[in-house]
Amino acid sequence: SFVIDSCTTAIALIEEQLIKRVLPMTHTINSELSPFRVPQLDLQAVRRVLFFSAHEAAVMIGMVDEKTWLGWENGDQPIPEQVAMRIGALLDWRKAHLAQARESMGINATQHVRALWYESMDDWCSLEEHDPIAWRPEQSINATLLEEFPSRIELIAFDMRKYAAWIKGRKDSMHLRAQWLTEVA
Repeated sequence: SFVIDSCTTAIALIEEQLIKRVLPMTHTINSELSPFRVPQLDLQAVRRVLFFSAHEAAVMIGMVDEKTWLGWENGDQPIPEQVAMRIGALLDWRKAHLAQARESMGINATQHVRALWYESMDDWCSLEEHDPIAWRPEQSINATLLEEFPSRIELIAFDMRKYAAWIKGRKDSMHLRAQWLTEVA
């Protein structure tokens, strides 16, 4: 199970400030990378909002080693435009999915929701349609929703062994995982 700590609250506040200060109001989510400028001082905060470690961000977003990524965070080197655009696209994706979830929670004001918590990227990627780069941002959304709706959100740790026994050879899908979440977990 997952427990929210005071860092998550701080991250949520940082995220709101970043969205107001860094993201242009005209941002729209689409299949292309969004234009995005991020000062070096904010790169670490943005990375943390997305739940990436420095190593994960370096490999998955920057496609560089961790030392180079930390150089960007420390302001030793300018952040390449392509990296800033990837970060912007991830923030757009997160913002759009979080808005959808918040809207759903508002419409269904009494609904209790269970969400899967993936402890590892291996568990997340065990579903073919899951993009590895979305693992941490998805967990960040779940944590934010848990903070905002503590009595209505329940995070359930994904258990591959239990799930494999339940699925019994059927083709894995997000629909089946949602079904497993409501029936078994």
